[in-house]
Amino acid sequence: MVIESHCDENVTTHQFAKHFDSLLTEFNKRLEEFSELETFLMYFINPYSHRNEDLSEKISTYFSISNKEDLQLEIINITNDIQLKSYCNEENFWNLVDINIYPLLRKCAQKLNSLCASTYACESLFSNMKYLKS
Repeated sequence: MVIESHCDENVTTHQFAKHFDSLLTEFNKRLEEFSELETFLMYFINPYSHRNEDLSEKISTYFSISNKEDLQLEIINITNDIQLKSYCNEENFWNLVDINIYPLLRKCAQKLNSLCASTYACESLFSNMKYLKS
């Protein structure tokens, strides 16, 4: 089948199918990346409500953290930090986390926030994730 465009050029459906296939491949790739993010994104929304045995492994892999032991220790310590736990529902929770005590987790949270192009997009993402969580 041949479709005539506005420029009087003949375009076949094969060309459209080729573009749709590449678009579908790209969508699948992006959704796969989001699935990987989702596992530990829930942790960064509220570190006190998410339990995952291989969390430190996933975070260290995604953020290329070489000393996994320090990351694991930070995860354990922040889980037991009663003072921070009282602020866990605050929007700016990770800004309250002391970078000297939890440097790896704080940097990861900052990197996650920077994935969004604007503050609005970031707040919207976290708001939607909180809605899905509840």
